[in-house]
Amino acid sequence: MTDTTTRSTTKVLLELLGLTDNTAKKSTRSLTESLGVTDIITKTTTLSFTERLGMRDQVVVTVTKSLTENLSITDSILFKGGLRAEARDISDALIGGASYTISPNPLGGSSLVVVDNGANDNDATVGRIAFTSFTFGTYSITMTTVPAGYNVLGNSTAQEVHSTNLNGTSMFRVATQSTNLSLIPPTVITEAPSLNATTYNTWTSSFAAAIVNQTSTNTMNAVNQLPHIISVGNATSQSQTDNAILKQASIRLSTSFTSQTNPNTIVNTLGVLNYSMPTSSNTTSVLPTFVTAPSASLPQHIVTPPVDKITPGQKVIIPVETSLIPSYGGLRELSIESLDGKTSVGTAKNDWFVVETNSDVPSSIGKTGINQTNINLFVEVKYKYEADGVGFNWGDTNNVKSQTATLKLRVAKSTNVISDSNGCPVMTTYSFNTATNRWDATNIVSTTTPSSSDANSCDIEVKAQHFSRFSLASTPKSSSTPSAGPGASAGDSGGRGGSGSIAGVATGTVGAPGTVANPIILYQATYDTCDKNMVRIIAGVYGSEAPPPHVKIRTPDREIYSATLAKDQPYLEHNKILQVSRYIYEAPLTKDLKYFVITAEQVNGRIATSASYLVNVYGCSETIIINPMTDLEKIRIDTIIEEGRPNIFDIKFQVGNNKPVSATAVNQFIQGNELVKVTGIVDSQTDLRRAELRVVTGGNNYTDYAAVKMDIAPLTGVPNTYFVSAELPTSFLQAPAIIYWIHVVNQEEKIQASEKYYLGVKPTYPLDARLELDTPTAKSQGSVLRPSAYVYNEGKPLFGSVSLIVNGKTVHTSTEYVFKGITAIDLIWDVPELDSQTSYDIKARLNLYDKQIDTTSTMVNTFESTKSYPISDVINVQSITDEQQKIVARAGLLYSSDANPTTHYRVVSPDGKCVIGSTDSCLVNHSTLGKRGNAESIEINGQIFRVRYSGQDSPLERFSITSVDPIVGNWHVSLESDTGLIPDAQASENTQVKVKYRTLFAKPITLSSVQDS
Repeated sequence: MTDTTTRSTTKVLLELLGLTDNTAKKSTRSLTESLGVTDIITKTTTLSFTERLGMRDQVVVTVTKSLTENLSITDSILFKGGLRAEARDISDALIGGASYTISPNPLGGSSLVVVDNGANDNDATVGRIAFTSFTFGTYSITMTTVPAGYNVLGNSTAQEVHSTNLNGTSMFRVATQSTNLSLIPPTVITEAPSLNATTYNTWTSSFAAAIVNQTSTNTMNAVNQLPHIISVGNATSQSQTDNAILKQASIRLSTSFTSQTNPNTIVNTLGVLNYSMPTSSNTTSVLPTFVTAPSASLPQHIVTPPVDKITPGQKVIIPVETSLIPSYGGLRELSIESLDGKTSVGTAKNDWFVVETNSDVPSSIGKTGINQTNINLFVEVKYKYEADGVGFNWGDTNNVKSQTATLKLRVAKSTNVISDSNGCPVMTTYSFNTATNRWDATNIVSTTTPSSSDANSCDIEVKAQHFSRFSLASTPKSSSTPSAGPGASAGDSGGRGGSGSIAGVATGTVGAPGTVANPIILYQATYDTCDKNMVRIIAGVYGSEAPPPHVKIRTPDREIYSATLAKDQPYLEHNKILQVSRYIYEAPLTKDLKYFVITAEQVNGRIATSASYLVNVYGCSETIIINPMTDLEKIRIDTIIEEGRPNIFDIKFQVGNNKPVSATAVNQFIQGNELVKVTGIVDSQTDLRRAELRVVTGGNNYTDYAAVKMDIAPLTGVPNTYFVSAELPTSFLQAPAIIYWIHVVNQEEKIQASEKYYLGVKPTYPLDARLELDTPTAKSQGSVLRPSAYVYNEGKPLFGSVSLIVNGKTVHTSTEYVFKGITAIDLIWDVPELDSQTSYDIKARLNLYDKQIDTTSTMVNTFESTKSYPISDVINVQSITDEQQKIVARAGLLYSSDANPTTHYRVVSPDGKCVIGSTDSCLVNHSTLGKRGNAESIEINGQIFRVRYSGQDSPLERFSITSVDPIVGNWHVSLESDTGLIPDAQASENTQVKVKYRTLFAKPITLSSVQDS
């Protein structure tokens, strides 16, 4: 410790005919402490005498004293509290005879055993133990000796000794061994653990945690306020179960996570310790939920507490307070029941559910298989096993009681989609098939009813075989669209399909714009085209535990396919602490490749970032370092979206005296020498201390930003609201584009950053770029066409987007990109469903500032994917051809079903051979169930057919016939009974045969740009 004392004294004496003394004294003392003590005292005295009778004296005296002392001082303050545990029966009476193990041992060592009314118990009450010498911290408590004649229903929890919980109590529920637990009313079995001090500080200061239960909302102000698991007997009345659900609470957390965030990241961020799951399968467990604050534009995440295990045979209900559901809709309740005897896989430290809801399907998943253009709600249920490969496998239908996987959802009513008589959207519910990467509407039961608590919403109950990804889709009304040509199909009047349709083409642009996605970097590629025939890629995306980007491979013959995440991911732990998240991908390669292109892309709303690299193949194998790993720690993305912090919205930019334009508008650009003003509105509970406009050139790291101070002015008549504005210096306006955002700090030192936005800056250098479009030439109606565009820019970076043009109308515009090198872009078009074969003129357009570059065009033939025929007709099956008689699609499947138990199928091929029937002369006369692939292969005139048949004893008799070669000719399908053929009129009225057509496999054609539009 070093003490320095400086003292200065000044005396001034003024004398006239009499004597007047004025004394001014100033003392300054500064103290600096270190391990030793050094005192330095400096004293300065100044005396000044002034006499007007001709005498003036001035005396200056300086005294310095230095003192040094060395001391050793150690202060240690330990805050302590107490801890109690109770054993209570179902009626809440205290039960004696238990002992507990507490760890760590507050007296030193790993654990402390406390015996009720025995060793280390400081409480004489039977059934309660107490210990009063706990330093602040987290302690686990386990009931190790159960009272005689009782069973403990959950034997462990955690308690935080904290300033908000000095003498907390943990309750353990015990029941006599003869108690019928299936009849217990709503009961807390084991109390929830406490939050540890670090998590509590985060929840209260950053997340503004609030406990929500029905109409009550209370701010969290103690570590021991987590809601408990509520148990109810599974043989009680439904009203008892409903009462347990009503008693359960949700915790609102004012934070958010991006779509498709790793669920482990979310669980780890929340930092809740394990709950002890009730151990009886005769009870239903109602779990609390931790819910991110609702937002109209952001996904919502619902998280259960991590539990120590899943109890086989126990039903789990997870309710969400309806006041926390976003305006577009969301999850009300999830329930599922495991089968008795089923156990978890591996050794998991906990188990949990994480549910993501959103107003649209994430672009990384896509909408293949969804026939409607409007998405009402996207829901994804994630669980421990799905993320880590350990834990209870809820995705295995053998582990789940049939039809118990239930989602209760809520969606908003809309006047823009087709609705029923109650005003509820007419929706189709889809689940995602991971094997085919398509959405499928089979094996799902859903019902829709008007909400009893919200007149503007409808409630949906979805039952499935297991939890997965789900989407609810509806069809837009066509009343607001312009008139269309014959056979036209109206498009969406909003963002997904367009504002109208002409000749069956939906027009417009893709939905609401988004914000700048995280920058991507390709690090390394290792290929082997001789032995393993594969490539391993290391790709990174900025941000700790950022979601992995989408990686694609493009070969010289225009084949495009996705790389998959490798099983081994050695960087997962690094991703938690580093500022760049790295992932390893694998993809197959064919022999004799000369080169291939790797593209990694991340899309967020209307804005995307990508990185591409062309790999030349010079030998059997090679490892190519694309970017060194030293780039890992360059930036950290700054995004804060929390309640309680300032809220920034209505950001606009204005060029000169022109009308202000929303920052979310796409394809906007300026000249580099124009005056640009950026404005925004900020809500803040305290005055703003500073507002900055931050800018970075597109393609650069966000931490390389330049900033300019913004003017702050209170909005008249609107309390706690401010208008911020700033002009962008022309030096900030750098081609090809800028990314800008607003950053504010209020008087409480709370910080908020707005979303990030693109603004193109037209360069003075040439806009030389080339565009190609790879597209199939045939597609079934009602499906999604996904052509791929490629922008080649060998010069300086450019900024823009790519549009898909069908019959002269824009049907899709991509997110915005900074183009450099090769950029691959996926485009989409929902092919309209018409009653006849239709052809469309299709091309791509590159939008660069005020310049457009088009490819040549081609015709895409569309056809009905399924045709139906009355069973009374001879079914003339032919391939679909174009005007030049080239085959567009072939028949690949014949199928039919009939529920009449007195009639049975007879199917005859074009050459007169009985394929399916009850007689021995038919090739298939019994059920094919149990055969390989549940089908039987037959040969007719050299062509192989696969036949599936349910058999005559099935309640729903059905068959299907497929072939890898085109199915053609006159097929005869009839229904027979014991008395002979039934009348054709009756057959045609009740039963139809359907023919499904498929496109022939063909490589896509490539369209190239030829000149500016």
